[in-house]
Amino acid sequence: MTKANILIQDELDVATSEMELAFPILEYKNRLNKIRKAMAEQNIDLLYITNPENLYYVSGYSAAWYRGNPPIAWSESAASGIAIHVDHDKFILFDVVDELGITMWSTVSTDSRIYHDSPHGKYLGKHFEAVADGMSFIDMIVRDLKNEGWTGGRTAIEMGSYRPVRLISEKLQATLEAANCEVVDGTKIVRDVRFIKSPMELRYIETASKIADIGMQAALSVMKPGITELDIVAEYTYAMHKAGGENMAIVGLVHAGPERVWCRHPNASRRLIMPGDPIEVDLSGVYYRYHSNLSRCFSIGEPDPKFAATYAQSKKSMMKVKEIIKPNMYVNDFMSQMSAFYKEEGMEPPLWFGGYEVGISYPPDWVGEFVYDTSTDHEGVQFAPGAVVNFETGFGINDTLIFTKDEAKILGTTPWDLLIV
Repeated sequence: MTKANILIQDELDVATSEMELAFPILEYKNRLNKIRKAMAEQNIDLLYITNPENLYYVSGYSAAWYRGNPPIAWSESAASGIAIHVDHDKFILFDVVDELGITMWSTVSTDSRIYHDSPHGKYLGKHFEAVADGMSFIDMIVRDLKNEGWTGGRTAIEMGSYRPVRLISEKLQATLEAANCEVVDGTKIVRDVRFIKSPMELRYIETASKIADIGMQAALSVMKPGITELDIVAEYTYAMHKAGGENMAIVGLVHAGPERVWCRHPNASRRLIMPGDPIEVDLSGVYYRYHSNLSRCFSIGEPDPKFAATYAQSKKSMMKVKEIIKPNMYVNDFMSQMSAFYKEEGMEPPLWFGGYEVGISYPPDWVGEFVYDTSTDHEGVQFAPGAVVNFETGFGINDTLIFTKDEAKILGTTPWDLLIV
C-alpha cells in the first residue's frame, strides 16, 4: 500500500454531548488511516496492538482491568488486542467473553472476535463470537488472521508494552512466526501517531487542566497540621471526581517533610503533617483518559528559608518558560534556552529537568513516549501544532504546555508561588 492510497480527512472540531464514544466516528477513521500510513512507511503489513492507551486511541476500548499482572492460568487472556492490516480500512478486535460488553458498547469495532472455549452462540450471538473449538486464545487469534489472509508478511507487535507479559508475548510471537510472519517490534508505531493531537483531543486536555486546578485548590483547602498525606489525596481525588474527572494513571503523589518532599515518587502515607513541613502535591486532571499534569509545593506555616529559596527558582523557571515558548518551537532550542537561564541565574542544576508527552493514559503510568531533557538530542524536532508535554522545573513545579498553530501556552492556573498555609 502506498501513502497515496490513504485518505486522511480534516479533523472534526465538534462533538455532541449525547455520544457514548469520546469522539465522532470520523476521528477514529482518521486515526486508523494515520496508523496505516505509518505502517506503509515502515513496510509493516500487519500490526497487533495490546497497549491499553493504543487500544483506546484506535477503538475507544476502555477497561478498568487489563490483566497486566494476571495469574498464570489467566495470562493468555492478556493477548487481547486489535489487528490492523495496512491494506484494509477496518480492524479486528480480539477479546475474551468477560469483556463482551465493552467491545459492543464502548468501541467503534465492526469486527469483534470473542474467545470462548465452548459454543455459546445462543448467549453471545454469532456476530460477536468466534468459537475456539478447543484452541487456545492465541491459536484462535492467529487462525482468524490467517483465514483473513492477513498473515505471511512483516508483522509488528508491541514488544515495549507491559501487556501481555513476556510468557504470553513470546507465545504470540512464536505462533505468528509459525504462520509465516516476520515478527518485528512495533511499539512506537501508534505511540508516534498519537503525539500530535487533534482539536478535540486538545480540548479534552484543556478540560483536564481545569480539573487539575480544582484538585490543587482542594488540596490547599484541607492542609493543616495533624492530617495525613492520604487525607490530602482523598480530598483532591473527591474534588476532581465531582468536577467530572477520572482516576489518574499514577495515584497518591503527595510527600511531606524536609527530606521526603524532594523524593521523586513515594506513595502517599499515613505520615502526619507537622508545623513547618514542606509538602509537594503532584497530580493530573483526567478527562476521557486525557491527562494534564500539575505539581505545586506548600508549606505549613513559615517555610525553611533554604527550601523557600530553592522553590523560588521554580517560579523564575516557569516565568522564563512563559516568555520563550512559541508555536513550532524547536525542542533543542527550548532546552538550550532553559539550560542557559539556569546557568545565568546561578541555579544549582536540579537532579532532572525537562518533560514528556502527556495525553491518553491508563494505570500504571501517565508518561508518554516523547521525552525531552538535557541528555536527549531532538535535532530538527519541533513542538508542532497538536503537541502537548509537561515541563518539570526540577524544583517542585510541573505544568502542562500545549502547542497549537496560533499559540503556545501553559495550561495550569494555580500560582507558582510557594503556597503558605
